[in-house]
Amino acid sequence: MIGSIVVAVCWLIWVAGLVLGIMALQRTKTEGRKGVFGRALIGVTLNLLFLGVTVWGGVLLVRLECELKKMQDKTAESEAEKARARVGGGEALQKELALYADRAFVANAFELQKKYQTSLAALTNPPVLDMTLVKSKEDLQTRKEIIGEFIAASKDLRDFFDSAPDFYRQELLRHKLTPETREASLKKFDQSLSRVWNQKIAALLEAEMHKSKAMLKMVMFLEANWGKWRYILETGHLRFQGAKLSDDYDQANQELKDVSTEIMRLQAEAKKWSNTNF
Repeated sequence: MIGSIVVAVCWLIWVAGLVLGIMALQRTKTEGRKGVFGRALIGVTLNLLFLGVTVWGGVLLVRLECELKKMQDKTAESEAEKARARVGGGEALQKELALYADRAFVANAFELQKKYQTSLAALTNPPVLDMTLVKSKEDLQTRKEIIGEFIAASKDLRDFFDSAPDFYRQELLRHKLTPETREASLKKFDQSLSRVWNQKIAALLEAEMHKSKAMLKMVMFLEANWGKWRYILETGHLRFQGAKLSDDYDQANQELKDVSTEIMRLQAEAKKWSNTNF
């Protein structure tokens, strides 16, 4: 969506530049070329070039999408032939292909959860805000990358829970199912899906992302003020050069504490709902 808006805005700018360039070239007939003709010609040429590149890119993208669709159709046809040889045709075949879609959907969910768990483990072992092992700015850069990976994994998993029916529908379309079987499978999935539970998990993951961004903010603060703070091993605290730096860090730390409290509330709420409804 954002990409489409950016492209549309660029097109408006380029078309406007092209129109203005042409108008400038026309005015050279009555007002002379000096100081205008060269710039106008360059502007028109560049805008035509940009428009041509985007058109070529759009055509290439359409071709790639068509090729991908052909490959998916070929894979689906091959899959259906193998299933037909094993279970026969008709309803048995449709049930088998629907099972393929179910397994693929579950596999995608498992892969996203695995990625989330792996990035969470990296986030906490060692804890990214534990400065005991930080000896250089490069160590802080590594911590930033770890936090970024967790934010990305949390976002992917949140989007999956938030739009589970859409992801399942896309999976059904990848297999050679009849429209009736797709609709029946989607209806069955929708009935078995707890939208309230998914919304609670999505809210929890959103809060986890907020927490990670607060942690990233703190690490970036320490990186920007490298040399103006040191870790006190005996107390496990940071000591800053000046009250303002200390206050700014404490403020960022308070934001982290607030979102951590919110996560605990969401976890308790999700657990209570789960015990009541599952």
